[in-house]
Parts: sequence; C-alpha cells; structure tokens
Amino acid sequence: MSVIIKITDQDLGFESKKMSNPEIRMASRGIVINKDGLIAVIHKKLKHEYKLPGGGVEHKEKGYETFQREVLEETGCYVDIMNYLGLVEEERCAKNFKQISYIYISKVLEDTRRLHRTHQEEDEQLEVVWMELDDAIEKIKGCYPKLKPSSYHDLYYTQFAVLRDQKILEYYKENKKPIRDAVRTFLIDDGRVACIEYQKGNVGFLDIPGGKIEEGETPTDASKREFLEETSLHVKNLDLIGTIFIEYPNRIYKMKVSLTHDFEGTPKNTDENKAYFIAIPDLLKKERRYAITELLDKKYQHNFQKHNLLLKFVVDENHHILEVEDLN
Repeated sequence: MSVIIKITDQDLGFESKKMSNPEIRMASRGIVINKDGLIAVIHKKLKHEYKLPGGGVEHKEKGYETFQREVLEETGCYVDIMNYLGLVEEERCAKNFKQISYIYISKVLEDTRRLHRTHQEEDEQLEVVWMELDDAIEKIKGCYPKLKPSSYHDLYYTQFAVLRDQKILEYYKENKKPIRDAVRTFLIDDGRVACIEYQKGNVGFLDIPGGKIEEGETPTDASKREFLEETSLHVKNLDLIGTIFIEYPNRIYKMKVSLTHDFEGTPKNTDENKAYFIAIPDLLKKERRYAITELLDKKYQHNFQKHNLLLKFVVDENHHILEVEDLN
C-alpha cells in the first residue's frame, strides 16, 4: 500500500537514529465530515492537544473497521467511508517504535451525540469539536507549542500525533477531489454478463450497467433504476457484494457493487448505448480499460463469493488502471 506521509524524529527537530527491530503498531485514523461540511477534531483539554479521530487496530480488525469503531467512540458518529488515502508512517526513533496508520475520508451517517470515552480519555478531558478545514489545520498547528504531557503519554508522543494529523489534513486539502456516489450491478446468466456498449461519449467502450445514486435513493433502488434505463431489464434479488473506489486525476467514484442472477425482460438498445449479454471471457478480451469490468477477472472471484469486495483503483483520464489496492 502507498505511503503518503512519513514522519521521523528529524521532523520534530531531533536527531534521527537507525532503529533496530522496532515495535510496530497498526492504527487507523482520518477525516470525518458532517452534513454541514465541518471536520471532526478531537480536543484533549488537559494536554491542550487537537488531533484527528483514530486509534490502534485491535485483534482481527480490518483497518476500516478500526476507523469506524474509533470514530464512534471518540465522536459518537456512525460514518460511511468515502475514500482511502493511503498509509502514514511514524518512525519514533527515540522509542524504537514505528506506527503505521491507514487514512480514510468519511461522512457522518448518524450523530448520536454520545461519546464512548476510555478512562484515559476522560482523564485527559476529551471532547469533539467541529471545524472548517482551514480552521482545523490552524488549530492543530497552533496547539503544538502549547502541548503538555499527561500521566499516559509524554510530550514526545503527543508532538508526533499532532504533527502527523496536521500533515494528514494538509495532504487532504492539497489533494481534495469531489467524491461521487454510484452503483454498478453484475447480472450474470449462464456464464454471460449483461453489459452496455456506449454509442455516445466513449464510443465502443463496454461497461457494466449503473450510474449515480440520486438524492434519497438507496444503492439497491439506484441499481434497479439504472439497469432498467440502460438495458430495459428488471433486475431482482440483488446481493451487495462490496464497494470499490475509482480515483481519477480530478474526481473519485465510490461504487456500491451488486450481483444478481435474477431478471425479467430482454435487453434493448437506447440512444446512448447498446445493451446485450456477452460471455465473460469475451468481455475481458474486449474491454480492460474500465476498473469495473476488471472485477470479472478470476483473481477477484473470491471477493464475489465472500461478499467482501473492497478495492481501490487509481486510473488515468483514459480509464487505464495504474494501481490497485485491496483494502481488506
């Protein structure tokens, strides 16, 4: 997985030393955005510390599961992950300790307004505050000279955490892209998959039926509507098999992916596209530009079967795949 930020003792003004078999801790943290576009910032009053929500990965947790749990505990919010940014590495040479954090962007689904603080967090007087992005960066940056140690963490530990989260927010600001919610549905029948062939725009490209989720729609409702509009087929009994993120140079698609074998009707062409069934091997021979068609490759079939598809594709403007990361 790609490292987007690396921090060492030298970034704190100390001498960096080579570590020997350091203790390694995996963690998850990131950006939580509410309906007003504000970002959640954790304030520990006792230490004058401002930071982002997050914490250590517990036994058998996936990175995204840790993030959602930590966000719920520290902010009281249930969140939907909108994108995965990459890894942040902290090499705390003075402690012979290395922390590697998964970094996510998320939006609030529900704010319970009830924190689940640990004894440590109660002692450090943890609270959540909501800020504009620039204000959050300035608040985190501004707290650095005022930081105080606690009985749980020394100043060195806290300085690393604050500098790390400042850099995460600065990276997010510099690389911020619009994120669009969308769906795709695989209708597979006797070794064939329903596809569309564009007649306008990307003429000749083959794709899997789907599109954007309209306001107020569920992913299932959007999948059924888009399939009907693009193919005239009524799909039924959809199984949600996971999520993929497709990152272009200037935008990101977060796609809920479904699978079904149940349908009614006959494919019909529209002004925008042709619609037909095609043998899966033939589709893969003809179309390897789209990340969504790539999912039919055998290497991803276990994700289909386990209903745990969670992948990120980085692509260029011509839809060619540059990088793939399995986020499970």
